[in-house]
Amino acid sequence: MTKEWTFSVEQHVDFMRGYLDAVGRVCTTADLFFGLSAHIAEDFDWSPYQVDRTEPLHRWTAEFTNDLGRVIPGLDLRERLGFYLLEYLCWFEEFSSDAAGQRVYLSGHKFDASVAYEMTVEGYQLQLLFYRETKPRR
Repeated sequence: MTKEWTFSVEQHVDFMRGYLDAVGRVCTTADLFFGLSAHIAEDFDWSPYQVDRTEPLHRWTAEFTNDLGRVIPGLDLRERLGFYLLEYLCWFEEFSSDAAGQRVYLSGHKFDASVAYEMTVEGYQLQLLFYRETKPRR
């Protein structure tokens, strides 16, 4: 008897943490650091940053595509690493009946480019942060 697969937000966030770490490591160069993180949050808390404004996510795939292209410009979303990053992000919406998300514009940081998201999926609150920063010259 085959067990039917069901989407688990907790398991997917754990999986995403590892995948985001791998993407960051592959994209990081001698001059640029890429940080990507996902976690389940009790409350949406962006300390030590300042939240300037938020915008609801409407077309998740298109919006993630644009944001990833801005933060990680060398990442080709048609190749395996980028394709699956986009795919796994969209699973939060695709495999749940109540996913809602918003883009969060942050200030008070040293990033060259960043994008943050707050999502509510099946009663869980998720925070995602992707950023790029120039490494200091030695």
